[in-house]
Amino acid sequence: MQIILSPQYRDTAAQMTLTRTGDVLTINGAECDLNAPGNCPWLAEPPVHEGGDWRVALVFPVGPRAPQEALFPEPITVEGDGPVGMPDNNPPEAYDIPPL
Repeated sequence: MQIILSPQYRDTAAQMTLTRTGDVLTINGAECDLNAPGNCPWLAEPPVHEGGDWRVALVFPVGPRAPQEALFPEPITVEGDGPVGMPDNNPPEAYDIPPL
């Protein structure tokens, strides 16, 4: 499976969690069946199944302190079931610009 992240700015972006179980992605606790994705708000476009593999584009919320790797994420290759490592989309306040 190849996952492509499509960053979208959100003031209150929380860290995204993602787990794969076969053809089902659990995104922030909500299940998204790739065979029937009609009600999955995390999909940036319809999933494509070719040659026995999925290509999935997901909305990736990024916050005001998102680092470059979240703003311009590399595609993620997922080989099997289990948790999927996601880029940090809104690091702690240590990245804030101090007031003048």
